[in-house]
Amino acid sequence: MSAADARSAAFCLAAAAALAALGVAPAWSVCLAIGGRHAGVVSGAMNTFGNLGGAASPVVVGLCLDAWKDWDTPLYTVAALYGAAALCWLAIDPRTPLEAAQAPLADVA
Repeated sequence: MSAADARSAAFCLAAAAALAALGVAPAWSVCLAIGGRHAGVVSGAMNTFGNLGGAASPVVVGLCLDAWKDWDTPLYTVAALYGAAALCWLAIDPRTPLEAAQAPLADVA
C-alpha cells in the first residue's frame, strides 16, 4: 500500500482522520445516556482506556515494524481492531442506563 504522490497521501490521511472522528460524538453521547447521574464516571473510564491505547500504540507499532519490517501488518491490525471495536459498540444499548448498586446503610451504634 502506497500513495503515488504527496497529495494523494495527504488526502488519504485526512480521509482517515475524518472517518475516525465520525465515532466521537456518538461515543460521548452514549456515555451520557447510559451513565445518568454517573455520566462523568462512565466518560472518564472510556477516556482513560482510550488514552491507554493511544499511549501504547506507538510502542506496539514500533515493535511490529521491527519484527515484520513493513507497514502493512500494523495497518491491517489497526483496521481489524477498529472493526472489533465497532462490533463491541453493537452490544451497547444506549436506552438501558447503568444502575449503580445501592450500598447498604451501616448501623451507627
